[in-house]
Amino acid sequence: MPIRTLFLLLLTTCIFSLKAGASLLLWDRTEALIEMAPGQAEATVTYRVTNNGDKALRIKSIESSSECTKTIIEKQILEPGESTRIKAVFIRGKRLDKTHTKMDVFLDDIVGSVATLHLIVDLPKLVEIEPNVIYWNKDNGFSACNVHVKLDRRYVDSVTAIHYDKGLLRVTDEGSQPGKEGFFLKINAIDATKPLRDTITIEAAGPLGMKAAGKVLVLLQP
Repeated sequence: MPIRTLFLLLLTTCIFSLKAGASLLLWDRTEALIEMAPGQAEATVTYRVTNNGDKALRIKSIESSSECTKTIIEKQILEPGESTRIKAVFIRGKRLDKTHTKMDVFLDDIVGSVATLHLIVDLPKLVEIEPNVIYWNKDNGFSACNVHVKLDRRYVDSVTAIHYDKGLLRVTDEGSQPGKEGFFLKINAIDATKPLRDTITIEAAGPLGMKAAGKVLVLLQP
């Protein structure tokens, strides 16, 4: 048999196998979007799946694209019409930004993944600063830089302190701008002839005792 014909036959077989495997499973959902609260260490999401075929099947494994998400299959062998739940446990760790995990589902005797589950976790920033790095050098100049500060008012609603080295930087509250949330700070280097490295820390608090902070790294290379 010519190699090209053999390749096409194998490819067709794999595609048919994948489609057949996918049609065996009926999901309540394949994508979940959640938002974690500040201080929450982990979150669990459940996907319900039903054997939509006429023969028993076994969920062989689930492979996650990220170590932060672990999966638990409540029941691996499903008779026709039976259902089970797959739990995805997201462990926050030190993660600060939105995370998207993909989980590929594999069945016995079927080549390749038959379904991909998605878990999107939003981790709110209580003090959001843009930009959070200021870098001055002779190429981009040493003019003042504005940073935009926004508070997630569900948790924090007031700035309690702004810390920085007053011998190196001048920080001015410029207030708000029309049509934009939050406020702006103008950052100036006091002496642009000397190398500078400092961190501006903006602390905020809320009525229920929640505290948070955001930081701006400031660098200057004459």
